[in-house]
Amino acid sequence: MRIGIFVDVASQFDALAFLMKGCRIDYGQYWKFIEKYSNRPTEIVSALAYGFQSNNEAEPFIYKLKSLGYTPKFITVEPQNKPNRNIEIAIDILQMKSRLDIVVLGSNSPEFIPLIDHLYSIGIQVYVVAVGLTHDYAAVNIELTKIPHMFIRKSNENGTT
Repeated sequence: MRIGIFVDVASQFDALAFLMKGCRIDYGQYWKFIEKYSNRPTEIVSALAYGFQSNNEAEPFIYKLKSLGYTPKFITVEPQNKPNRNIEIAIDILQMKSRLDIVVLGSNSPEFIPLIDHLYSIGIQVYVVAVGLTHDYAAVNIELTKIPHMFIRKSNENGTT
């Protein structure tokens, strides 16, 4: 199975920061988790991690992502801006769709529902890996949990997810 991983680092970081202060996502374990759920021999065709920074503060994290095999797609913005990377993620997925059997989308955004529907209609499986859901705060839109082949909600109490 040919897999493409597309992670909206910024949105997952924001959801995690709101839900569990001080927690982090272990992107090495994230990758292993995806391979485990595919249940077949896999080839990771592409693993893209989208984010932003203002003053190079993400450089150590970007280096870590690269060392784990991800291609970081970070942009530099003014400190007061928080860009939405969903269009770029969608375009990258659409450009790679002919090389993929499974799309793993790391996002909490319901804006991806039409894209998921399209991928499903052309035979591409979609796994959504989203950060957390508690009874106090729904970081994941309920509609997003109903559409993909597999919805994986990642959260735990030990400081990493």
